[in-house]
Amino acid sequence: MTYPYGVTLRGCVDSLKKDGHCDWAGDEKATAAQYIGRILMEEAIPGVVSASYQFMAWAKDIAKQANEAGTYVEWVTPLGTLVRHNYYVEDRFRLDVDNGTIRVWVEMANPTDARLSTKEMVSGIAPNFVHSLDASHMLATINAMWADGLQHFSMIHDSFGCHASDVDEMQRHIREQFVRMYTLFDPATLMADRMADKTGLEPVLPPTHGSLDINLVLQAPYFFA
Repeated sequence: MTYPYGVTLRGCVDSLKKDGHCDWAGDEKATAAQYIGRILMEEAIPGVVSASYQFMAWAKDIAKQANEAGTYVEWVTPLGTLVRHNYYVEDRFRLDVDNGTIRVWVEMANPTDARLSTKEMVSGIAPNFVHSLDASHMLATINAMWADGLQHFSMIHDSFGCHASDVDEMQRHIREQFVRMYTLFDPATLMADRMADKTGLEPVLPPTHGSLDINLVLQAPYFFA
């Protein structure tokens, strides 16, 4: 699940060790985790979720384009929110106190004078972009439910909740708003065009759409949690 969001090989290896998947290797657990992690990250997962892999690679290319132009990525969500994906290099200093060490991380007081952090912009672009779309979908769903007289919600990121008596209506609104949002908007293409205008460079076009008929979502028995 975390692969399209930019999980790294190190993160995969750490999870393999932490969750006990390589305990069978005994003293060679770290080596086994490295071996399995590399196969998972470079062969197995890209082969299964190829579309997600292509999207993640495209999003990182957008961030690299911004870095090439000396700026940051920005986009507007389907609900009109301007998102600025600007990470900056932080000033760091170490303060020694008695026998211990306190590490203090201090952000630049004026970001306009700070150096953009290429590493963080590239690694964070895919999850931040997707999360902003999930947030837009949730807000659109809540607005539609409210307009329909349903006014009690329990929402966390991309998990939806309401009173049991309202579940069927909520399920309908979740699907309808999802289909509506991605029928009216192509967020990836809009961001690519916006960044091309901002940088003055050629658009980094997103992967081509697949064959899914998004209207089939309206019939899906399972969708969001």
